[in-house]
Amino acid sequence: MTRAGGGGRNRCCAALLLLAQIAASGAAAEVIDLSGEHGYDPVVLRDLGPGSVIDARSAMFRPANSRNTNPSAEAGCEIGPLPVNAYPLRIYRAPAALLIGGTFDGEVPQASDWEHSYCNSAAIAIFDSPRMIVERARVRRAWDGARFSGASDFLVLGRSWFSEIRDDCLENDFLNDGLVEDVLFDGCFSGISMRQLPSRAADGSARTLTLLGALIRVTSYPYRGEMRTGPPIKAGAASPRLRVIDSVFAMEGNAIVSRSQLAAGWERISDCRGNLFLWMSDRPWPPGFKRPPSCFRFVQGPEARALWREVRDNWIGCHPNMRRFEDDPAPETAECDALSYGRQY
Repeated sequence: MTRAGGGGRNRCCAALLLLAQIAASGAAAEVIDLSGEHGYDPVVLRDLGPGSVIDARSAMFRPANSRNTNPSAEAGCEIGPLPVNAYPLRIYRAPAALLIGGTFDGEVPQASDWEHSYCNSAAIAIFDSPRMIVERARVRRAWDGARFSGASDFLVLGRSWFSEIRDDCLENDFLNDGLVEDVLFDGCFSGISMRQLPSRAADGSARTLTLLGALIRVTSYPYRGEMRTGPPIKAGAASPRLRVIDSVFAMEGNAIVSRSQLAAGWERISDCRGNLFLWMSDRPWPPGFKRPPSCFRFVQGPEARALWREVRDNWIGCHPNMRRFEDDPAPETAECDALSYGRQY
């Protein structure tokens, strides 16, 4: 098993830190129980008190962004008889709140072209909620996995498992700072988006987003007529700086969507150590595309594919308390390597 560095070995779960702070202050945090099957009915929470706990550990949500199963130029995602649930969980103005759990079983089309499937949507949508923590969410087949919008400074996303995400596993286009810790993003069109929105003149370049123990695999989807792969990080000159520690980025070998976006993501890295970059293709790295910085060990081909399976399975084995779908792999807890990529932080 490939060993990770020691950058985060003594860190504590952000959710536990928040709960400890609440207990020490003597504050009575509001607890909101979302247990149950919510189907296509969106849940909307507003104006929660500081430190509120949103307990979604026994909640099931159904993200759905398309009114038909195969959007096309003739019938886009807005046309058809199917129910839509673009934002199944929306949280507004919940400072220092904790969202724990949540199983999001989406119906976002996986085989149609990105352009025809783009009816905007996110499984978890957070608005104007500084120091908001999202922990132990399981999301699959969504458009965006989680989206932090507005003034949501020091966002925290930890110990969560996203897969089959048609656009961004994490969208942070309002350029907030924060922490992405101990996550498995196993199949996103792009990993983390932190691009300046055309409608906003914000500059987040003085802020920092930290990735600690983040496993991010970007995968190929139909995009404007061909199979293409997005970048691990979508960024620009106004994006926050990146600290990337003990993390793994993996990319498939189809055409990369944007040379400039890929380069901008690498250029925003200001602190970096103990990382792997897995180029899972048997083809050479594409000429003219900027390679990851030297703080990533570059691995290619069969070895890269085997390493991704190894670190992914280790994450699953080291996180036995995650909610999971019936067809998800079962955790092999006895094989959890607490010193390798995929361990708990």
